[in-house]
Amino acid sequence: MMNRESPPLGNRLKRMSKKTEMQTGDLWDALGSLADDQATQVLVHLFTRFEQRRQQSPDDPAAEAFFRMLAAVVENVQSCNVNRR
Repeated sequence: MMNRESPPLGNRLKRMSKKTEMQTGDLWDALGSLADDQATQVLVHLFTRFEQRRQQSPDDPAAEAFFRMLAAVVENVQSCNVNRR
């Protein structure tokens, strides 16, 4: 499960509007309560949906941002795992 003490999106969430922050908080709680296989399913579904968006519109800024952030997160997690060894 994820460590919710220092959420990676914490700083960005603080800058969101109150309404969005509530929705994001609910989603954060839901993500924290997922089993590992369910969290993987969420990631696969997000990846698939943004991949479809990019195929339909190669210049889709939301899809581009998703894949750019995903690549950065994967790189960060991999480098942290290498440093732990």
